Amino acid sequence: MSNDPYDSIAERYDRMMISGNAVRKRFFRELFSKNKISTALDCACGTGRDLIMFHSLGCSACGSDRSEAMLVQARKNIAAAPVEIPLTKTDYRELGRHFDSPLRMGVRKQLALSPDDAKSLS
Repeated sequence: MSNDPYDSIAERYDRMMISGNAVRKRFFRELFSKNKISTALDCACGTGRDLIMFHSLGCSACGSDRSEAMLVQARKNIAAAPVEIPLTKTDYRELGRHFDSPLRMGVRKQLALSPDDAKSLS
């Protein structure tokens, strides 16, 4: 049995969430422009939808996540875009790389919890 609480939902996760709408995109366009953000890390990037949006805004984006199931879905979404965005299966605190803006989108409480605790919230 996997310790990944997203194994059973990664493929349908995007249908359960709102991502990439016009208001959200406008918000990030203004944020990136006003703060001169050209590189961004999406910590806990999930299925990669926000990464694709960041890329469309001209930002060099990278994603990290501890869930292999979510990264598998992110790779599918990124390939379908089609864009090239690096993904890493790791805790974002272990990347050892600088970004203009580290972002953590949505409610991703599992970053601070053990796999068992995260599973209980899924």
